[in-house]
Amino acid sequence: MLTVKPIRYFALDATQLREVPPEAKVIRTESVDLLRLSAFYPPNTTQRYSQIRRRVKPITDWLMIPDLSLGWLPFAFSTGLSIIRSRPIEAILATAPPYTTHLVGGLLARFTGLPLVLDYRDAWTFDSPRPFPTSFHRALNHFLERKSLISASRILAVNRTIARGLQTFFPPSKQDRVQTLSLGYDPEDFDDITISEASKFRITHVGTLIGERSPKPLLSALKRLFEERPELRQKIEVRFVGLTRPEDQRMIYDSGLGDVVTCIPYLPHAESISELLSAHTLYLTIGAGEGETISTGKLYEYLGARKPIIASAPSCEAAWTIEETKSGRVFHPEDNEGLAKEILRLYTLHNEGRLNGPSLEAVQRYDRQRLARELARHLSEVA
Repeated sequence: MLTVKPIRYFALDATQLREVPPEAKVIRTESVDLLRLSAFYPPNTTQRYSQIRRRVKPITDWLMIPDLSLGWLPFAFSTGLSIIRSRPIEAILATAPPYTTHLVGGLLARFTGLPLVLDYRDAWTFDSPRPFPTSFHRALNHFLERKSLISASRILAVNRTIARGLQTFFPPSKQDRVQTLSLGYDPEDFDDITISEASKFRITHVGTLIGERSPKPLLSALKRLFEERPELRQKIEVRFVGLTRPEDQRMIYDSGLGDVVTCIPYLPHAESISELLSAHTLYLTIGAGEGETISTGKLYEYLGARKPIIASAPSCEAAWTIEETKSGRVFHPEDNEGLAKEILRLYTLHNEGRLNGPSLEAVQRYDRQRLARELARHLSEVA
């Protein structure tokens, strides 16, 4: 595995390194980018880091194409070339974002003749959730993406919408090189987890609120519900687990729901799983303008927890997954009334002892062990 040396990021969980098997060789290189350079400075708070990142982002978006990790490319390419020449490598797998990894993979494939598999966890230029500064930046990114795709023997997309977008880069006779390989959850992550008993009906959101994702839809729905049923204020609680921005915390305070909503700082992975399993209902929020390609990673751990889900989201892959698995209900971010009624329905089912999540059969398709076998099959076929 080829990656970068330690960086500073808004959220890091060192406990996840325990899952890397000892026989796996991890090779780290330098990189000239903000995330790597900031690792040399004294530690600062997450809030301070986020402020600095927001200030420099407009500059880096203009200058670093395709992304902030561009400064890793020369180090990754030279080291990757040395690895391939000194070891029995049969195929190259590059996963993105960051999309610089696809450039590295494409260069290594051209110089060595090895088959390349590109893995897309988010769209690059097709219905991309990130804005481009100018049409020139979009065109240049599109050009780089096309070059990378041409170098690939197979392309794996995290969902059908991204896969269809990637197929447009190829003539019909070559579109079968694009396949879908979903995100998923690890069943072993849910073993031997301590579950805390909630004295109230608990709605939990686990993950970082970024971009357009906001607690506003849930707060608005709760205010509406409590106006109609004030006695429920003492019987429902909400937990936002993970990094919350100052503006989100102000929104919670200004909503007058500070006695109902609790913000819990970023937790190690096992503790976040405990929060999922300790909830009665899980909440997912996606911004109205994020596009159809969104398959947020937290959704699949929500499925693994097998708790009912309520989501504020536009029509997108994440919403369709919830509907297909019958794991919950999705409401447009502005549909406060619908969300309030659903919270009341779930609360009532909980009181009656009839609250159920999705079936095991419905979510098993997202078992990472099965998905890992599928990835191994793709790699074997191209090699």
